[in-house]
Amino acid sequence: MENMKVLLYLEGEKYLSKSGIGRAIKHQERALKLAGIDYTTDPEDDYDLVHINTYGLKSWQLMKKAQKAGKKVIMHGHSTREDFENSFIGSNLLAPLFGKYLAHMYQKADYVITPSEYSKKLIQSYGVTTPIIAVSNGIDLKKYGKD
Repeated sequence: MENMKVLLYLEGEKYLSKSGIGRAIKHQERALKLAGIDYTTDPEDDYDLVHINTYGLKSWQLMKKAQKAGKKVIMHGHSTREDFENSFIGSNLLAPLFGKYLAHMYQKADYVITPSEYSKKLIQSYGVTTPIIAVSNGIDLKKYGKD
């Protein structure tokens, strides 16, 4: 069997590059390199599996396109309704709708990876039955060592 190729997708990368999600995708790239797994960040490239890190409209469209082509979709459960609450004026009014949208997206994925057991439990509490695993985003301990 030939080597699998993964599409790592981050919608709005230029806005999120310094965020936790932006750093997480760099960790994902490093992990794939260390494991010797080929990857791309270009949705126009050929790939076997897509790992979607965001939940915008382009992410939704990519999920549908990939599944129509018979490709597996992993959603990264970085976001929860609870994270969204109290994030800006009016966010609490939108939080229930946002939570339903996230739950729908996570439910459509083939697999969900969350950064913590807490996030996993929250997503399961939305009624999501997709298999979910908690895997820490991790940090590069050398980068934060004493110097």
